[in-house]
Amino acid sequence: MTPDEVHQIAFARAPFGHRGYRERDVDELLDLVAAALEGRVTLTGEVLNRGFRAPSGVFGRGYHPDQVDAFVDRVRREFGL
Repeated sequence: MTPDEVHQIAFARAPFGHRGYRERDVDELLDLVAAALEGRVTLTGEVLNRGFRAPSGVFGRGYHPDQVDAFVDRVRREFGL
C-alpha cells in the first residue's frame, strides 16, 4: 500500500435505503493513512476503532460500509494493528 494508492481509492455509495459512512470522516481517515505511510504521523488501533458516523439528512447515503470496512481491515494488516 502506498500513499498514492490510498489517494486513488474511491468507495461506492451505500445502496438506496441503506445508511453508509459519512464521507468526510472516511476521507479524513484516508488522509491520515496516507500520512502514516509517508512517515508523517503514527497510526494507532485506537484511531481505527473510532468508527464512522452516518451521514445526516434523509438522502445521506454516504460511502458503502462494506467497502470502507474492507479497507480498514487492509490497513490493520498493513500496519499490524
